[in-house]
Amino acid sequence: MPLPTADQPPTQNILITGAAGLVGPLLAARLLSTPQYRLLLTDLADPIIPPNTAHPHHATTLQGDITSPEFITTLLTHDAIQPLHAVFLFHGIMSAAAEANPSLSLKVNVDSMRHLTDALASHHPGVRVIYASSLAVFGPPFPNNNTKVPPHWAPTPNSTYGAHKLLTEVYLNETHRRGALDVFVARFPTISVRPGKPTGAASSFLSGIIREPMNGVECVVPLNDRGFRAFLATPRTVVENLVRVLGWESGVLPAHARQVLFPGVAVSVQELRDALAKYGGEERLALIREVEDEGLERILRGWAEDYDIGKSLRLGLVVDESADGLVRDPRTTPTPLWNMKTALSLLNPLPHLSLFLTHPLWSLLEHHLYALPNPPPPRKRTHPMQVLCVGLPRTGTESLQQALLRLGYDHTYHGWDIIYDDAGCYSPGWVALARKKWFSTGVKEKRKGAVITAAEFDELLGHSVAVTDAAGSVFAAEMIAAYPEAKVVLNMRRDLDGWERSLNSTLVHANESWGFWIASWLDREAFWAWHVYERFLWPLLFRAPDGDMKRAIRGNARWVQREHANMVRGLVPKDRLLEWYIEDGWAPLCAFLGKPVPDAEFPHANAVGSGWKAREEQANKRWVERAFLNLILLGLGLVVSVVVARVYLF
Repeated sequence: MPLPTADQPPTQNILITGAAGLVGPLLAARLLSTPQYRLLLTDLADPIIPPNTAHPHHATTLQGDITSPEFITTLLTHDAIQPLHAVFLFHGIMSAAAEANPSLSLKVNVDSMRHLTDALASHHPGVRVIYASSLAVFGPPFPNNNTKVPPHWAPTPNSTYGAHKLLTEVYLNETHRRGALDVFVARFPTISVRPGKPTGAASSFLSGIIREPMNGVECVVPLNDRGFRAFLATPRTVVENLVRVLGWESGVLPAHARQVLFPGVAVSVQELRDALAKYGGEERLALIREVEDEGLERILRGWAEDYDIGKSLRLGLVVDESADGLVRDPRTTPTPLWNMKTALSLLNPLPHLSLFLTHPLWSLLEHHLYALPNPPPPRKRTHPMQVLCVGLPRTGTESLQQALLRLGYDHTYHGWDIIYDDAGCYSPGWVALARKKWFSTGVKEKRKGAVITAAEFDELLGHSVAVTDAAGSVFAAEMIAAYPEAKVVLNMRRDLDGWERSLNSTLVHANESWGFWIASWLDREAFWAWHVYERFLWPLLFRAPDGDMKRAIRGNARWVQREHANMVRGLVPKDRLLEWYIEDGWAPLCAFLGKPVPDAEFPHANAVGSGWKAREEQANKRWVERAFLNLILLGLGLVVSVVVARVYLF
């Protein structure tokens, strides 16, 4: 049974095994931040109650050997957890250590779990159990052509650790199916960056490559392949997802298949090195030494690079943004260095994010200094939304707009409308929706995530019957949910090299424009145009929270495109979805929409050298020239003030 929500917070007693490891203390700290939880923490080493929590007196520790049946009985009958509401099973022998000592792994990772499961079913029937499994249950062969491993992929472990995790998964599944316990199996990605010392996991270096150099210590990488990719998540994100699973209804998963993949991001060794250099300095790269270890490399090569997380996200779990997010997790980055980086970033004149977007200064700028004196009124829907074109930018989005207009879908909303709307500047509304989507701004129960309704979208594009470009791609999942009757077009480019060049010639070019950035501080509309696109929509879509679009396009564009496409495919029924490429032209589009093919060539708008250039000139005319006029007037005002002061005051 699910735990009561935050609206009904009676006391809940929770047992955490392996509580002296990595995840246990972090989860305990999270739960002890609210008053309703009572925790019993146990491990072979004496667990420590997390310091600096709001309710440390709500936790009790018990040291003992979980492989002992006698200790299991003592544990489950402890007064601190009567009655017991939930159990987190975190204890275990890690991957490399399990491979080196399979009999110990069998004793801890399988036998103790089986004994504990049986004892729980006897002492606390029906209690919720959340078991920390691993993606090590998957092994070769993996899908071809760099396809992500889907949730239904058959587990074929290629290590002792993975095999023993799978054995326990099967036993727990069967226990749940028979109604003895309420089980969820959380398949963890590699957790990085882990605080503390290196562990016995083969993946330990994926944390050490950041953690050790940040602390002035050498890290040994056991393979000589900087293109090696691993599926990673921060400790903070894993803990957040554990709390979300704790509150799930039991019926969200089938009774005989209780596994859920915890989301991660596929990150290469080179991307981790780049992030280290960015936040720690280039000199720290000298502390990374590559020494091949055949045994560890064999284990590492038996893992898949990437996994399909669409189902997990639909269930309400969250995912990290990028390699940057792994390094910038405040739980793992040394505080003095991080504070120094933050302080220096405030002085950074580059047109990137100088302050994180949740900083209170942005509220002052948005709601006071750059607030529009006469904002346009909210719109209302006049006709049903009919078509959502949700492809990423530079995939024929303006051509699609022109095509849909010709087919009678008037108005079709494009990304240019966000900043060039004839009815007024609606950019602040899109910033508000972006804040709600990514930062849950204004959401009362943040753990449930943000839901953007059709009414909220309609305030900005209620006059439109179709959408393409920025609004459709950035808010694809939210719009698909808000307009369930609309048909969905997933527009893409077959030539990914050409697509990436186009992104660099447009989005990156605009992101690096000093003129536009300076103008954004001197003109209200220019501020909102820069703010909505260069701080929110494009950087966060391409997982660049620091606003560095050049780095984001180089490192993230292709996997963001793959993940975006997979998400859309998972959200939209096949009969409502068209996968369309610009080269396809009229025929498949008209067939999908039930429209006759026009007797005209398919439009090709917004090419880099023509349409985009015209828009840049429009921006210069509309904002940059006005901003520099404001600068001249400001300068003249200062001169006049100085003259007046000298005449009358000196």
